[in-house]
Amino acid sequence: MQKSRIVSLVLLALLLVSRSIVPPDAAAGTPVTAGDILGYERAGSAAISPSGEWIAYTVSVPRTATDEAGRAYSEIHVVSTRTGASRPFVAGKVNADAPRWSPDGSRIAFLMARGEKAKTQVWTIPIDGGEARQATSAETGVSAFRWHPSG
Repeated sequence: MQKSRIVSLVLLALLLVSRSIVPPDAAAGTPVTAGDILGYERAGSAAISPSGEWIAYTVSVPRTATDEAGRAYSEIHVVSTRTGASRPFVAGKVNADAPRWSPDGSRIAFLMARGEKAKTQVWTIPIDGGEARQATSAETGVSAFRWHPSG
């Protein structure tokens, strides 16, 4: 896939996502407050599937007043480049980051620490759904990774 097409697809996905997370009052002309800004969900890193049909991206979700103190949660969502439909993929009170597609496009790998004292590891999840599975168990955790060309 050409680099300019990839950049265009990522920009399209981020535009579609940003339109879906604008607060309803902002569209109605109501002034945006500091509280509104702190409550915004923000799109982050993105990865295009090998087929170009999907884009996996992170969404930063602010904690609520009832949550334990800490940084915003980070979810992984997937958006169709054909329809623009986006859906949460790894969501909730999680910190998932760095989505990467498997070479055959059947799975997404990402970084996440699951558990109170867990170290960040590589996890994978099938694109057609299912539970995420831990792929590494490094004692010191994992900060970066990439797929082997054979998957």
